[in-house]
Amino acid sequence: MWEKLLEKNPQNADILANLGLARRHSGHLQEARHYLEQALAVQPQHLNAILNMGVVLQELNHFQEALNHYYKVVELSPNNLQALFNIGVTEQHRFNFTAAHATYQKVLALDPNHPGAQANLIFTQHYLYPAQPALISAKARKLGQQFCASVSQLPLTGRHFEPDRPLRLGFLSADLRDHPVGYFLESLLSDTAAREHDWFAYHNNHVETALTARLKPLFTTWRTVFTMADDDLAARIQADQVDILIDLSGYTAGHRLAVFARRPAPMQLSWLGYFGTTGLPTMDGVIADPICVPTHEKEWFTEIIHTLPHSRFCFAPPTKAPAVAPLPALHNDYITFGSYQELAKINDRVLALWKTILEQCPEARLRIQSQRLKTGSSDLISFQARLEKLGMDMTRISLYGPTPRQDYLASYSEVDLLLDTFPYPGGTTTTEALWMGVPTISLTLPGMLGRQGEGLLHASGLMEWAVQSEQEYLDKALYWSAPTNRPALANLRAEMRQTISHAPLFDAARFAHDWLQLIRRLWREKCSDIAEQSPL
Repeated sequence: MWEKLLEKNPQNADILANLGLARRHSGHLQEARHYLEQALAVQPQHLNAILNMGVVLQELNHFQEALNHYYKVVELSPNNLQALFNIGVTEQHRFNFTAAHATYQKVLALDPNHPGAQANLIFTQHYLYPAQPALISAKARKLGQQFCASVSQLPLTGRHFEPDRPLRLGFLSADLRDHPVGYFLESLLSDTAAREHDWFAYHNNHVETALTARLKPLFTTWRTVFTMADDDLAARIQADQVDILIDLSGYTAGHRLAVFARRPAPMQLSWLGYFGTTGLPTMDGVIADPICVPTHEKEWFTEIIHTLPHSRFCFAPPTKAPAVAPLPALHNDYITFGSYQELAKINDRVLALWKTILEQCPEARLRIQSQRLKTGSSDLISFQARLEKLGMDMTRISLYGPTPRQDYLASYSEVDLLLDTFPYPGGTTTTEALWMGVPTISLTLPGMLGRQGEGLLHASGLMEWAVQSEQEYLDKALYWSAPTNRPALANLRAEMRQTISHAPLFDAARFAHDWLQLIRRLWREKCSDIAEQSPL
């Protein structure tokens, strides 16, 4: 439509801006940039064009340029909530959490009920040390109440509460793609037992990847919903007669918790993609495991905790993964520690501990690989500056950017041990490293997220690699770096893939049985409750 209008009005800034927005929504970012540049050439102070150009640049990871556009919008329109909120998001992507929090507070001063600013204030707290799960829980409870106070719940019309029939199970997520959520979900959906039910995907993202292509056939129905308003999406889920709707986002990017506030399904659960309470009165439960939510921490959840017997995760092993390589320390004659975490997780407290390890193990090396460490990028330059400021020996640290997946998996042949981050530990990186024969030293802290590393290691039969203090973290790193202990580490590495392939973290059949059994029990309980509430 916009192309035809543009043919008649090639110098119309509104048409050019709308065409740029349409291209952005379809994922064609370079085309979107082209049309928005044309709009701004015609009308340099076109607010929507400036704002959307900032969004496109942000999605292209040109963060400083994006900020420049957002600040220009604020100059022209000081109380522009969208521009202010986007400044916060961009600073968050740059790991400048102090600036992000300050900007979100500006948004909330103008609109105390702004859900995006509230949600991002909650999510970014997870990166800050020390961990404060009680504070995060309190913020989530407040926002959960806020979500529900402004909407009405949908009526449960035309539902059939039969306890043993095949179920209609829906997943709502922005991460059904190359993302930890997608990798962990694949093993459940691929299991034969899952075919008993009908599965509905509500993908809140325009990005699709190779993993998306593998996931789509595993669903009975696939819907891409990122352009749908909350009311429309809730109505769609209700019309699909979904029995149990499962949130895989929590307060992470692309969440749709406002849809859950409308209760489009009789039962609603949180699982996999988040690590704390949603605070929503309409969220019935959280699927957990014996490690991630001990009894004394259940008070941090508004939901009922439903515990799987072994693990809340199950990982599909990487396809075409290289064979496990021999321990590199045997031929290097020094230990190589590694990290594959996103930069936001590598805070100064983590780096300080890594520095101590290197100082007390003077021949060791540290290999850090992260998506944001592209050669010549501003992220690489600023991260190098951080390391130098902390006084780390740069001659012993190697930095690597993104690589093709096979090369990434093969790079574990260069690493002896992984050093986990805290308070935000690894997930997929930990499990992939284990599959490649590389154990992770992970520090356990309070909260569902703080216990994630311990949970993964426990579900792999490697509980001894979870530590309870920074001193124990240091001691374990130094112990295994000692030359006398390298033969034992080499043997562990050689046997690890075979050993963990039978552990709960990788046993898809056992996990699917446990997960589906839990879902069936919860549905039967729901049917029983409905029957008790129904008049005779």
